[in-house]
Amino acid sequence: MCNAQTSYLKCTYTAIPAVSEQVRDMKDIYLRDMVVSKFKKEKRNYTMYVTEDKYLFQKSSDKTNGTNMLIGGINSIYIDKATNTIITEKTIVNKSYVIKDTAIPTRWKLTDETRVIHGKNCKKAIARGLLKVEAWYTPDIPFNYGPLGYFGLPGLIMELDTPSDLYTLNSFEYLLQDPDLKSPAKGLEVSEAEFNKMQEDYFAKYGEAKAGEVLVIER
Repeated sequence: MCNAQTSYLKCTYTAIPAVSEQVRDMKDIYLRDMVVSKFKKEKRNYTMYVTEDKYLFQKSSDKTNGTNMLIGGINSIYIDKATNTIITEKTIVNKSYVIKDTAIPTRWKLTDETRVIHGKNCKKAIARGLLKVEAWYTPDIPFNYGPLGYFGLPGLIMELDTPSDLYTLNSFEYLLQDPDLKSPAKGLEVSEAEFNKMQEDYFAKYGEAKAGEVLVIER
């Protein structure tokens, strides 16, 4: 591993679909276990890079690719810290859309809860907002970013629990050279409101889903 004082970091995360309350409350234990097992197989892998002035979170592989259609899936998130610009590429039924906006730090409620993840002492934080998002971060790694563009905590996010997925850190390494980050986003440029409207239309067509969730449609 490289010197911890470097300003460049590379991480890999795995996202597993969240198990809804309806599934957890199933009386048929056998059926519940089957559904949970299927969810765990629908995992997605991401790579995250962080430098002094830029951030990139992008999908490195997708277990659902070629078999299912994704509504609300994230392909990449790029942040230019100098200009507070965030560029997000999202998917609706295998079509990509690009959303450009202002990067706003997440407002967090810090708690006293602690856990050890990958040998690192971690603390729990809860995002303040409409969505229920919880993060476990470690001050031992002085980078205040994590999956999905969440940032603002005093340390690297090791685990991020969202309404749609649970993101878990697989590995991290300090880089000696600047990875020269650029946005890989491709697709039709739309506003956040336009994308949300298209997403809601598909949710209404294929099934119910709450804000912030990702819908996987079986083919």
